Amino acid sequence: MQLCQSQPTARRFLVSAYDKVKSQNSLPNAPDIKTLVDLFGQMTNTLNSTFFILIDGVDECGKNLAIVLRAIFQIATEGKRARLMLSSTENVAHIIQESISKSKLTPNTVSMDLGKVSGDINDYINTQFSQQPKLKMLRRELKASLIERLQRQHHGSFRWTYCTIDDLTRRHTPKAIEKALDGVAPTLGEIYMGILQGVPDDMVQAAASMLQCLVSSLRQLTISELSEAVSFTFSDDFDEDDRLIEPEAVVHSLYSLVHYDLSSQRIELAHSSVRDFLTSPELTGKYHVDSVKANIDMSRICVHYLTLPSFEQVCSDQEDLNARKQDWPLLEYASAFWTRHIRVSPQESGEHLAAFSRFAASSDLRAGGNFAAWYQVIYPQGNPRVWSTKPLYMCAREGLIEPLRTLLATCTRDQIEHRGGARGSTALHVAATYGETEAVKLLLAAGADPNEHNDAGENGIQWAALYDHTETVRLLLEAGALPDLLRPESNPELHEQMVRHSLVPSSRHLGTEGSGKPGSPKKLEAVS
Repeated sequence: MQLCQSQPTARRFLVSAYDKVKSQNSLPNAPDIKTLVDLFGQMTNTLNSTFFILIDGVDECGKNLAIVLRAIFQIATEGKRARLMLSSTENVAHIIQESISKSKLTPNTVSMDLGKVSGDINDYINTQFSQQPKLKMLRRELKASLIERLQRQHHGSFRWTYCTIDDLTRRHTPKAIEKALDGVAPTLGEIYMGILQGVPDDMVQAAASMLQCLVSSLRQLTISELSEAVSFTFSDDFDEDDRLIEPEAVVHSLYSLVHYDLSSQRIELAHSSVRDFLTSPELTGKYHVDSVKANIDMSRICVHYLTLPSFEQVCSDQEDLNARKQDWPLLEYASAFWTRHIRVSPQESGEHLAAFSRFAASSDLRAGGNFAAWYQVIYPQGNPRVWSTKPLYMCAREGLIEPLRTLLATCTRDQIEHRGGARGSTALHVAATYGETEAVKLLLAAGADPNEHNDAGENGIQWAALYDHTETVRLLLEAGALPDLLRPESNPELHEQMVRHSLVPSSRHLGTEGSGKPGSPKKLEAVS
């Protein structure tokens, strides 16, 4: 983040790589480690001053450790401006030393005193037994015995220690506390399994659904949002009677697996190790979470939610909209993230297309139906014209390729050129603006006009050039775009960008009269 903020050139490499990855629209097609380290090398090659690379927990790279080390050491050797700091456990020290020996770097190794780590954990244990109400009230001999046993068993793991003490504080008698420690699991995974096995039978389905939703959620959820999502996992046909009466009780049964902030009412997985445990192929049964399927399910939940009969019309005013959000807790999350859930899922999924088709069809209803109501949630300060934006525009903007392909199969020319958003842009225009190359290809093939301007007099090629969407500019030029605004005398800024990317239009293009207005777009935020 710091690199991209301080070095615009480095940011371009990242944006370009992101555009390529997101066009694949699938979680399994995320970039591999070699692609990522190569990208980092390209970004750092642009730097002219000394920079620092800090990698914590190198040992967690697993089988990719050698690749990462080789790439990072090469960057430091060739650039001679990098300063490295790596941290790892002792068990991979020999691999690191071997990689260093093959490079031209001079290492300075500092060994951490594990005794000090154990000392910190021991201090934590002592503090908990002196502050936790149930633990501090134990008789002195029992307390000393429990502390001694915990300090002997933690093996340097803060997380194991935290979970074990959390379990002890949930017991109601000194005898129960002592018994719990007698049967404490030796590993973190076994602790997590023990928690799941202790979930009451009547809460198992809800608990499993909660964990699945938390694995796939794209931000922290409030307890009411989570409860609403869980109710949808029971059935596609939402029934208010499926809502959990006391979701906090289910959360309580999962205790150390989740973190629930009472003040903000927000909940999330307690630790990255919980996610790793739930998604591990070694975990089988009802609690195992397939991350791809979980994301598909969440996208289905969001779209189904937005198509509920309660949202068939836009709200009359802001007060009415606020009341709707209050009555329907998942509305804001579903509105903000359903497109992103689809983007990172296999878009050819029949579940996606069927749900989306119903959602998109609502835009043909009077006042735009559910689709317009969704648009009102994300653009509450808009107006009826903005809320009448069509699904084709939104699919182009968000890069939802398969839904876009489905819509284009039955679209008329007028529908393809329909204007939407705050600036009255076409689907092709907004696809070019956001560098959605695959969407641009589909729209051009369907007959979209590459020279169409929005209501502000701006065309797609302007925005594509402004944001360095090189391939999109090429496509538009090949399709016959007339870039009158790219003339050096009309728009020096954009012309310079075109020269930089070897995209200066031919005299044939520049000699053609266009209908654009001079000037360049100012802010991407203006295109909604």
